[in-house]
Amino acid sequence: MSVRIVISLIAGGVINEELSLSPTPVARFTGVNDPLFTLIYASIIYLLLTGIVKGSQKKPQLQQLNQYILEPEVPGELGEKTILDTSVHPPIVSHLQLIFKGWMGDDLLENFPVFLVTKRLGNELEKSNLTGFELRECTVESSEEFEVFNPAIKLPELSWLHITGTKDTSDFHINHKNQLTASENAYVLLTRFNLKYCNIVKENRFR
Repeated sequence: MSVRIVISLIAGGVINEELSLSPTPVARFTGVNDPLFTLIYASIIYLLLTGIVKGSQKKPQLQQLNQYILEPEVPGELGEKTILDTSVHPPIVSHLQLIFKGWMGDDLLENFPVFLVTKRLGNELEKSNLTGFELRECTVESSEEFEVFNPAIKLPELSWLHITGTKDTSDFHINHKNQLTASENAYVLLTRFNLKYCNIVKENRFR
Protein backbone atom coordinates (compact mmCIF):
# COMPACT_ATOMS: atom_id res chain seq x y z
CA MET A 1 0.00 0.00 0.00
CA SER A 2 1.51 3.34 -1.01
CA VAL A 3 2.10 6.24 1.35
CA ARG A 4 -0.53 8.39 -0.39
CA ILE A 5 -3.22 5.67 -0.04
CA VAL A 6 -2.46 5.23 3.67
CA ILE A 7 -2.74 8.99 4.21
CA SER A 8 -5.99 9.11 2.28
CA LEU A 9 -7.44 6.34 4.45
CA ILE A 10 -6.29 8.10 7.63
CA ALA A 11 -7.64 11.45 6.54
CA GLY A 12 -10.85 9.86 5.29
CA GLY A 13 -11.30 7.99 8.57
CA VAL A 14 -10.95 11.17 10.55
CA ILE A 15 -13.41 13.09 8.34
CA ASN A 16 -15.95 10.25 8.23
CA GLU A 17 -15.81 9.91 11.97
CA GLU A 18 -16.26 13.62 12.52
CA LEU A 19 -19.31 13.67 10.16
CA SER A 20 -20.97 10.60 11.72
CA LEU A 21 -24.65 11.27 12.63
CA SER A 22 -24.86 8.37 15.06
CA PRO A 23 -26.35 9.46 18.40
CA THR A 24 -23.96 7.13 20.18
CA PRO A 25 -20.69 8.79 21.25
CA VAL A 26 -17.79 7.47 19.16
CA ALA A 27 -14.08 7.55 20.05
CA ARG A 28 -12.30 9.99 17.74
CA PHE A 29 -8.73 10.44 16.51
CA THR A 30 -8.42 14.06 17.56
CA GLY A 31 -11.54 15.17 19.33
CA VAL A 32 -11.52 18.33 17.18
CA ASN A 33 -14.11 19.07 14.48
CA ASP A 34 -11.69 21.03 12.24
CA PRO A 35 -10.88 20.13 8.60
CA LEU A 36 -7.68 22.19 8.81
CA PHE A 37 -6.51 20.12 11.78
CA THR A 38 -7.28 16.97 9.79
CA LEU A 39 -5.13 18.24 6.93
CA ILE A 40 -2.25 19.07 9.27
CA TYR A 41 -2.58 15.66 10.92
CA ALA A 42 -2.45 13.90 7.55
CA SER A 43 0.57 15.97 6.49
CA ILE A 44 2.49 14.95 9.61
CA ILE A 45 1.72 11.30 8.95
CA TYR A 46 2.84 11.75 5.34
CA LEU A 47 6.16 13.24 6.39
CA LEU A 48 6.76 10.48 8.90
CA LEU A 49 5.96 7.70 6.46
CA THR A 50 8.00 9.15 3.58
CA GLY A 51 10.94 9.52 5.96
CA ILE A 52 10.68 5.85 6.87
CA VAL A 53 10.44 4.81 3.22
CA LYS A 54 13.45 6.90 2.20
CA GLY A 55 15.42 5.59 5.15
CA SER A 56 14.74 2.01 4.11
CA GLN A 57 15.96 2.58 0.55
CA LYS A 58 19.61 1.67 -0.02
CA LYS A 59 21.76 4.45 -1.34
CA PRO A 60 23.58 3.55 -4.56
CA GLN A 61 27.22 2.73 -3.91
CA LEU A 62 29.84 4.85 -5.63
CA GLN A 63 32.09 2.94 -8.00
CA GLN A 64 35.67 3.00 -6.83
CA LEU A 65 38.22 3.57 -9.58
CA ASN A 66 41.84 2.82 -8.80
CA GLN A 67 44.65 4.47 -10.66
CA TYR A 68 48.39 4.20 -10.20
CA ILE A 69 51.08 6.85 -10.47
CA LEU A 70 54.28 5.33 -11.84
CA GLU A 71 57.78 6.75 -11.40
CA PRO A 72 60.01 4.34 -13.34
CA GLU A 73 63.73 3.69 -13.20
CA VAL A 74 65.87 6.36 -14.92
CA PRO A 75 68.69 4.55 -16.76
CA GLY A 76 70.47 7.44 -18.44
CA GLU A 77 69.94 10.69 -20.30
CA LEU A 78 68.68 12.03 -23.61
CA GLY A 79 71.31 11.98 -26.34
CA GLU A 80 72.40 14.80 -28.62
CA LYS A 81 70.39 13.32 -31.47
CA THR A 82 67.15 13.83 -29.55
CA ILE A 83 64.95 16.44 -31.18
CA LEU A 84 62.68 18.31 -28.78
CA ASP A 85 60.83 21.57 -28.56
CA THR A 86 61.73 23.27 -25.28
CA SER A 87 59.50 26.29 -25.89
CA VAL A 88 56.69 24.42 -24.12
CA HIS A 89 56.48 22.46 -20.90
CA PRO A 90 56.86 19.58 -20.86
CA PRO A 91 59.08 19.63 -23.95
CA ILE A 92 57.71 17.93 -27.06
CA VAL A 93 59.98 15.18 -28.38
CA SER A 94 59.92 14.34 -32.09
CA HIS A 95 62.98 12.07 -32.18
CA LEU A 96 64.33 10.13 -29.20
CA GLN A 97 67.83 8.98 -28.43
CA LEU A 98 68.60 7.52 -25.01
CA ILE A 99 72.15 7.13 -23.70
CA PHE A 100 72.38 4.40 -21.06
CA LYS A 101 74.51 5.05 -17.99
CA GLY A 102 73.13 2.13 -15.98
CA TRP A 103 70.25 -0.29 -15.94
CA MET A 104 68.79 -2.23 -13.03
CA GLY A 105 66.66 -4.45 -15.25
CA ASP A 106 63.18 -2.89 -15.14
CA ASP A 107 60.88 -3.20 -18.16
CA LEU A 108 59.45 0.30 -17.76
CA LEU A 109 61.89 3.22 -17.91
CA GLU A 110 61.77 6.99 -17.85
CA ASN A 111 63.83 9.95 -18.88
CA PHE A 112 61.84 13.16 -18.64
CA PRO A 113 59.72 13.86 -20.59
CA VAL A 114 59.52 10.38 -22.15
CA PHE A 115 58.85 6.78 -21.12
CA LEU A 116 60.25 3.60 -22.61
CA VAL A 117 59.42 -0.10 -22.45
CA THR A 118 61.40 -3.21 -23.22
CA LYS A 119 60.52 -5.22 -26.31
CA ARG A 120 58.77 -7.95 -24.32
CA LEU A 121 56.57 -5.45 -22.46
CA GLY A 122 55.89 -3.53 -25.65
CA ASN A 123 54.72 -6.69 -27.39
CA GLU A 124 52.21 -7.40 -24.62
CA LEU A 125 50.94 -3.83 -24.67
CA GLU A 126 50.33 -4.05 -28.40
CA LYS A 127 48.37 -7.29 -28.00
CA SER A 128 46.24 -5.85 -25.19
CA ASN A 129 43.11 -3.70 -25.40
CA LEU A 130 44.68 -0.95 -23.32
CA THR A 131 44.33 2.62 -24.56
CA GLY A 132 46.16 5.93 -24.30
CA PHE A 133 49.54 5.08 -25.83
CA GLU A 134 51.40 4.27 -29.00
CA LEU A 135 54.81 2.63 -29.45
CA ARG A 136 57.41 4.55 -31.40
CA GLU A 137 60.95 3.83 -32.47
CA CYS A 138 63.90 5.23 -30.56
CA THR A 139 67.70 5.05 -30.65
CA VAL A 140 69.49 3.42 -27.73
CA GLU A 141 73.24 3.68 -27.07
CA SER A 142 75.52 2.96 -24.16
CA SER A 143 77.82 5.51 -22.56
CA GLU A 144 81.47 4.88 -21.75
CA GLU A 145 80.45 4.77 -18.10
CA PHE A 146 77.94 2.01 -18.81
CA GLU A 147 80.47 -0.07 -20.74
CA VAL A 148 83.08 0.24 -17.99
CA PHE A 149 80.85 -0.62 -15.03
CA ASN A 150 78.43 -3.00 -16.78
CA PRO A 151 80.54 -4.94 -19.31
CA ALA A 152 78.39 -8.08 -19.02
CA ILE A 153 75.04 -6.32 -19.46
CA LYS A 154 73.55 -6.19 -22.93
CA LEU A 155 71.43 -3.17 -23.73
CA PRO A 156 67.74 -4.04 -24.01
CA GLU A 157 65.68 -3.45 -27.12
CA LEU A 158 63.42 -0.54 -26.26
CA SER A 159 60.37 1.19 -27.65
CA TRP A 160 59.31 4.71 -26.90
CA LEU A 161 56.03 4.57 -24.95
CA HIS A 162 54.38 7.71 -26.28
CA ILE A 163 51.41 8.63 -24.08
CA THR A 164 48.36 9.95 -25.92
CA GLY A 165 45.59 9.31 -23.40
CA THR A 166 43.52 11.68 -21.30
CA LYS A 167 42.24 11.46 -17.74
CA ASP A 168 39.17 9.25 -17.12
CA THR A 169 39.03 8.10 -20.75
CA SER A 170 42.25 6.09 -21.24
CA ASP A 171 44.32 3.44 -19.51
CA PHE A 172 47.41 5.64 -19.67
CA HIS A 173 47.68 9.39 -19.30
CA ILE A 174 50.04 12.05 -17.97
CA ASN A 175 48.68 13.83 -14.89
CA HIS A 176 49.00 17.50 -13.96
CA LYS A 177 52.39 16.78 -12.38
CA ASN A 178 53.68 15.22 -15.59
CA GLN A 179 53.61 11.75 -14.02
CA LEU A 180 52.67 8.57 -15.84
CA THR A 181 49.30 7.35 -14.60
CA ALA A 182 47.86 3.90 -15.29
CA SER A 183 44.39 2.42 -14.83
CA GLU A 184 43.69 -0.75 -12.83
CA ASN A 185 43.73 -2.86 -16.00
CA ALA A 186 47.02 -1.36 -17.17
CA TYR A 187 48.56 -1.87 -13.75
CA VAL A 188 47.57 -5.55 -13.73
CA LEU A 189 49.40 -6.07 -17.04
CA LEU A 190 52.46 -4.12 -15.92
CA THR A 191 52.86 -6.16 -12.73
CA ARG A 192 53.56 -9.22 -14.86
CA PHE A 193 56.89 -7.58 -15.70
CA ASN A 194 59.84 -6.27 -13.77
CA LEU A 195 59.00 -3.04 -11.93
CA LYS A 196 61.35 -3.52 -9.00
CA TYR A 197 62.78 -0.02 -9.19
CA CYS A 198 59.56 1.72 -10.18
CA ASN A 199 57.94 3.80 -7.47
CA ILE A 200 54.19 3.11 -7.50
CA VAL A 201 51.53 5.14 -5.70
CA LYS A 202 47.95 3.91 -5.65
CA GLU A 203 45.17 6.49 -5.77
CA ASN A 204 41.50 5.76 -5.02
CA ARG A 205 38.86 7.78 -6.84
CA PHE A 206 35.09 7.46 -6.96
CA ARG A 207 32.50 7.89 -9.67
